Amino acid sequence: DQAVAEAKEAYDALTEEQKTYIVAFPALEAALETINILKGDINAVIALIASLNSPLTLSQESAIQDARAAYDALTTYEKTFVTNSSDLVNAENDLATLYAEIDEVNAFILALNNPITIADETAILELREAYDALTEEQQTFVLNVIDLTDAEAQLVVIQERIDLVIQLIIALQNPIQIADEDDIEAARTAYLALSVLERTYVTNIDELNDAEINLATLYAEIETVNDMIGNLSDPINLDDETALEEAREAFDNLTEEQQGFVNNFPSLEQAEQDYQTLLDEIDAVIAMIDALPNPVTVNESDAVEAARAAFNDLNALQQDRVTNEIKLVNAETGFVDAAIADEVAQAILDLPNEDEVTLDHQPAIESARGNYNGLTQTQRGLVSGATLQHLVNAENALQRLLNASSGLDGLSLLPFHLAGGIILAVLFVIKSKRQGA
Repeated sequence: DQAVAEAKEAYDALTEEQKTYIVAFPALEAALETINILKGDINAVIALIASLNSPLTLSQESAIQDARAAYDALTTYEKTFVTNSSDLVNAENDLATLYAEIDEVNAFILALNNPITIADETAILELREAYDALTEEQQTFVLNVIDLTDAEAQLVVIQERIDLVIQLIIALQNPIQIADEDDIEAARTAYLALSVLERTYVTNIDELNDAEINLATLYAEIETVNDMIGNLSDPINLDDETALEEAREAFDNLTEEQQGFVNNFPSLEQAEQDYQTLLDEIDAVIAMIDALPNPVTVNESDAVEAARAAFNDLNALQQDRVTNEIKLVNAETGFVDAAIADEVAQAILDLPNEDEVTLDHQPAIESARGNYNGLTQTQRGLVSGATLQHLVNAENALQRLLNASSGLDGLSLLPFHLAGGIILAVLFVIKSKRQGA
């Protein structure tokens, strides 16, 4: 090209006359024509490459192929004149990249599991990101995109099931109540409906486990109280006091809701009433005994007998709690003493007055004395001095009558019981002397 150009330049510098002497000019003209044709081919390739858009699209594939064909048709030497050949190579690389991206997305979609599991979540999200990164033109070449949307729909359903369980657990009361039992069961049922893998995505499962434990504890506490009440004696006894108090304390420690589930609570209330009745009966007996006078007289016999009857009506455990039983015993003892003393005193008072005594009254007088002497010291203290003096007067009157009838008037001035003693002593001395003789 340069030589032809230089020859043409030298030819053009000649005069017209000189040019007539250039016999090879037709050869120069042919060379010039050939060079122009060659330059046209090269320029056409350059123009084809230059016409390629940037950024490249798949629609330019034919243009790239045409540019490549035109370029490849050039000789090696001609190709050296294609100044933008690197743009053709870049365009071909870019086109290959576009198809590679499409192929990669198609391959990812084909690799999706069927059916989808929650484990595919990351793959689906990455696949969606890769698909969205494609141009709209590339996306039209993703023939199985429907499989991606189906996978996403399946994943949404799975996530909704998992989220439902999480929300059911979040909605549980804190602290747990028995009223939450249905909600707890619903949460557990929904959880068990998940696959083993899906369950691992329930981040608050520990809260459901705790709720179930707490619910079981509430029922166990109720059952414990029911058992404590059921184990109380029937009828209730005083030795059930501790068990009764513990049952009441356990019941009171329950929540109001739990208390409503203690089926035998009426039995506890009845047991408490019966226990209080036992205490009231004890208190009534104690009050009856406290009301007894000290000392008692025969006039209080009904009160003493009533107190004793009430005491005897108590059971053994109740009787052990009658703190003043000794007073009742003493009252009964005093009543017996009073009755005996009263009977003896009455017999003495039934004796005639001193001036009315006859020998016929001797048995009655001696009997009254014997009965009096048979009294205990306490019983004698219950016989009034006036009554005792009435006996002495009767004895003295009888003694005088006896002395008069036996000539022992000297003893008539002694009280009967002393005179009788002297007579016995004299008789004993006489008897002793006779035995000695």
